[in-house]
Amino acid sequence: MSLFPPANTHTKTAGKLLLIYVATVAVITIIAFYAVSTWINHHLESNLRTQKSRLYGILAAHKKLTENFFEREIITPPVIDLVRRMGKAEPGELPALRDELYSQLANAYKWMTCYGVQQLHFHSADSHSLLRFHAREYSGDDLTNFRPSILKVRNTHQPVHGYESGRIVHGFRHVFPLLDGDTYLGSVEICQSIRRIVSDLGGNTINGDEILYAFILKKADLENKLFPQQFRYYTPSLIDERYRCGSVAQEDGKPVPPKGVNNLSERLHRKLHQTKGIAEKITREEDFILFPIITHNEYAVYFHSIRAIDNTHVAYLIMASDESHLSGLYTKALLGVAMIALLLIFPFRYRYQLEHERQNRIHTAEFLEVISQNMGEGVYATDTSGVISYINQTSCELLGWSAKELIGQNAHNTFHDGHSLTEEECLILKALSSPQETYKGCQQYRRKNGSLFPVEFLSKAMSGDNAVSGVVTVFRDISDQQAREQQQQELTQQLEQANKELSRLARIDALTEVANRRKFDETLTTFWKSASREEKTLSLLMIDIDHFKAYNDQYGHPAGDAALKTVARVLLAACKRPGDIVTRYGGEEFAVLLPNTSLADACLVGQRIQALLADQQIPHSASSVANHLTVTIGAASCHAPQDAFAQKLVDAADECLYKAKTAGRNRIASSKLDQIT
Repeated sequence: MSLFPPANTHTKTAGKLLLIYVATVAVITIIAFYAVSTWINHHLESNLRTQKSRLYGILAAHKKLTENFFEREIITPPVIDLVRRMGKAEPGELPALRDELYSQLANAYKWMTCYGVQQLHFHSADSHSLLRFHAREYSGDDLTNFRPSILKVRNTHQPVHGYESGRIVHGFRHVFPLLDGDTYLGSVEICQSIRRIVSDLGGNTINGDEILYAFILKKADLENKLFPQQFRYYTPSLIDERYRCGSVAQEDGKPVPPKGVNNLSERLHRKLHQTKGIAEKITREEDFILFPIITHNEYAVYFHSIRAIDNTHVAYLIMASDESHLSGLYTKALLGVAMIALLLIFPFRYRYQLEHERQNRIHTAEFLEVISQNMGEGVYATDTSGVISYINQTSCELLGWSAKELIGQNAHNTFHDGHSLTEEECLILKALSSPQETYKGCQQYRRKNGSLFPVEFLSKAMSGDNAVSGVVTVFRDISDQQAREQQQQELTQQLEQANKELSRLARIDALTEVANRRKFDETLTTFWKSASREEKTLSLLMIDIDHFKAYNDQYGHPAGDAALKTVARVLLAACKRPGDIVTRYGGEEFAVLLPNTSLADACLVGQRIQALLADQQIPHSASSVANHLTVTIGAASCHAPQDAFAQKLVDAADECLYKAKTAGRNRIASSKLDQIT
């Protein structure tokens, strides 16, 4: 049967309608392809944002890790003392001091490399290199003209975090000031490797798809920084000659050629180089996406701009994923347009073939039946009494009945649980009384086996001859959707719990499992304000293990760690009130905050600590005080402090500790500061 009437019948009108038909199909095609292109662009931009968000999240986690390492291992009295001595030492004395500093932190540095730390680098107060743990033979060079981050830390005495290229290693750096009171001794930086960042981003896969990646560095940023012998490790990028490929790795403290941060094939590199407009996009130094890049597959290539501490662009992190499936969307869109074009044929035929009206109606009904049976959602129609007059195959599959069993049955009584949903509450039945309204919502449907499942539905009254003839309802099973929502809620709760645990661990000393220096500072401020407000007494014990360095030298660091744990347990046992706070202040030094405690009672706590520790009988043959491990205690207290700095209480206790140590150790010295202002 011809789709259009004979050419000799109303030829002029047919030509106009044919032109309108072609124009309509063309507009629909343009709209469909525009919608597909818009969706693909949104999908790619969403991927770019997701990758960027993951990158920022990983960098934030690494920042937390380095801050914890800095507080636990770097800002300890032995390290600060070494840096102070190195700042005052003659050139001939520096090698020995560097070796001593390296020995002090070698184990900690080795531990940190397991977490992706590529560099631990100490700098002097005048911005010269003191010690590169990753390349000990390079030291003494002036970093003033190469490392803006070091200058910023020196000027502000505040930590600086961000990406920065260096003379050997490039990566995301965390530079911390080293202070002795208010005196700036220099700085130390901890550098996270690009390779570890890429690994944490997902290794070689994201959402199950293989991810190719490369890291290219701006040539202009490298030229004036690298040591001359390092240039051989960097080759021109095949993508853009203004960039270089490479990232220096470390093996046994020695630089080796770049590896592991570039698995883009040479073919894909060259294809990117040949891509029209890529040079202009790279020149903008912003994030961008290229799609499709066709080799044997169709790739989406994401360029993430890496910016230095001063917010200038210095590199690109490139990630490529196979997105061949996106091109299939255009084929599906074309099929959809073809389907719509087929639907549009029938109104044009109807105009010229009135004699075939019955055949056209039958054809249209059959066609709609095919759509209904294959649309993937349940559809059924009821008359004004709620009796089912039509139901599609998808509905039968969802409900467990056959169409023959359902036709003629009351839909409400069959699908709904009468105990949980009455006829008055049924929105589908309400559509009969309000033909102008479209009702939609969620309800429970009952299967043939009696089980209930959630559905999302839409009901609309059908009108004919100016009267309501029934209701059409479209519904779909949302069990999987609700399960996903429940899973998302559970994941959110788990994330919140993990964040709380992370916050707790950030305030606990990893070795002794008592509060750390950060927790001490926070609690001291809180107790100080409370003592001032409630006019109560606040006491502080500063506790130092006698001759602990000699103990470590005599018995080894594992024994020293065990001794620190024992002292921490003794302190917890001696402080019997829930409000007393025991902290590891740094190295072998502990602090105990005693709220609402007089100086005399604080001294009693100190005596109890010394007695309990003596009961432990920890051998210490290298001690000049006793043949077992002992502690010296400085005690200070203040009643109702007003407008004073809490640090004065710390200084007072520290001064008493110094007096007790000077007087021979293994004793308590105390001071009462009622007049702190």
